[in-house]
Amino acid sequence: MKKSLIYLILYICTFSVGLAQKIGFSVSDFPEQINAGQNFTITARFEIPQGLHIYPQKTEIGMPTKIEVLAPKGIILKSIEFPPTSKFTFMGMTADGYSESFNAKLIFSTTQSLQQEKQKIQIKASWLACSNTCIPEEKTQSITIDVISNRASKNIFFVSILGAILGGLILNVMPCVFPVISLKIMSFASATNSSKSLITAKSLIFSLGIILSFAILGIILASIKYFGGNVGWGFQLQSPMFTKIMTIIFWFITLNFAGVWEFGNSISAVASGIRTDTSNKWIASFMSGVLAVLVASPCVAPFMASAVGYALTGNASAGESIAIITSVGIGMAIPYILLAQFPSLLKKLPRPGRWLDVLKKILSIPMLITVIWLAWVMNNQGNSILNIFIMLITFFAVAVIWGKYANPMQSKKTRIIAVVVCILLAIFGSFINIKFGEDKVESSWNQQEVENLLSQGKNVFVDFTASWCFTCQYNKQIIFSEKTKKLFKEKNVEILVADWTNKDDSITKELRKYGRAGVPLYLLFSAKDKTNPQILPTILTQSIMSEAIDKIKQ
Repeated sequence: MKKSLIYLILYICTFSVGLAQKIGFSVSDFPEQINAGQNFTITARFEIPQGLHIYPQKTEIGMPTKIEVLAPKGIILKSIEFPPTSKFTFMGMTADGYSESFNAKLIFSTTQSLQQEKQKIQIKASWLACSNTCIPEEKTQSITIDVISNRASKNIFFVSILGAILGGLILNVMPCVFPVISLKIMSFASATNSSKSLITAKSLIFSLGIILSFAILGIILASIKYFGGNVGWGFQLQSPMFTKIMTIIFWFITLNFAGVWEFGNSISAVASGIRTDTSNKWIASFMSGVLAVLVASPCVAPFMASAVGYALTGNASAGESIAIITSVGIGMAIPYILLAQFPSLLKKLPRPGRWLDVLKKILSIPMLITVIWLAWVMNNQGNSILNIFIMLITFFAVAVIWGKYANPMQSKKTRIIAVVVCILLAIFGSFINIKFGEDKVESSWNQQEVENLLSQGKNVFVDFTASWCFTCQYNKQIIFSEKTKKLFKEKNVEILVADWTNKDDSITKELRKYGRAGVPLYLLFSAKDKTNPQILPTILTQSIMSEAIDKIKQ
């Protein structure tokens, strides 16, 4: 009797005054291209405002939430996976449903006979939105997926492999990798007296560190992609804790290179591989390769953008994604593999001497620049300049105390006290007022703002960027040059910035929409052609910007 009364009340409520807020429905994370016979997934997103709830697929109270698909012959909806429900009380009864935003996963299969052309899929969702009143709502979204031949897919894969190798090779001359390359210069310069076999072995182990690190990164990213997660290239630097750790590591290396402290098993020795004792030389070379990848991975070199984009956002299988990302590592390791084959090249360098100490101090400069850059990223991630300054001063003290009082020349008591003091200072410096994921830089970009500006007849330039992206910062001198500003003004172009310094799912989805896995991405929208923006190259020049602006339809 009570359930019947509830049904009657809900029915009457559907004719009541409309709700102040409506539930949003959208679809995302679907491949732009598939092969006939391939499975794929689509994510359906329900945005539920606070105070509202909807019911599950099967319910005894209220109207069930439904997702219906209208797809061409050959595309089959296999299943829909909804997340677990939560309990809430409505009109004195406990019910299951959803009171917070959630994703549903639609799993599709395709037949081998599916026609190789663009296929349109319509996804309709209906639900009963309830607070004090209940209103039935529905919304339909349409997507288009291009069905291509297996041969075309293989061609894309092999082109992506080639692009990844070339991009990895170019990474060696990108600014973001130069600090680690500086470490290797020190390693090579101090190895001129070493045997050819030792030089060969250390070069190969360094290369192995690079390749294996990229392979592990590929496995992580492919796994996240497989399970429907949103993550992009350089995701680790979106973590304030990771940024802080990298800042501390490079600060120690800077101080060591500058001669502030000397320590037999210092971080710079591990990173550069300059130690030659049997117990450490192989680990040192390998870890220098790992460090190179940690610094290099946020960078997107020419040829890499489309390759990595296909691996992480296209219809590449998990194995293909891992192969493409590993190929970036192979490309980056090519110079060191060649050095392993021709170790006599190092013999052309002068023997180690005083000049090596001078070189070490010179190379401390790019290390210091890296520390300043990482500190700037930390500041943009919510850490105050004062906190960062205190952290650097604290670890400066750690380096001095450790190098002066924890060495074997001191008494056992002095060494113990020095170690304890260093540990306490390190704990203080690491956790002083740390803020996790608080955005300091606000993005001016959102999809609605783009649409609003275009509807007003304005053209729009969108800069997808991040503080930790070296290429992005280099390109800003072109984007904000006086000549570009003048051209933007003449062509009525508004600039919007999509800042990806910290994790932002809406920006990640937009990057995926254009086949990119990371920043930078530059889009130039014309008010006369709102759906087909110009996609500019990864590295900008003034001529590229000028030509793109001139192409805007008037």
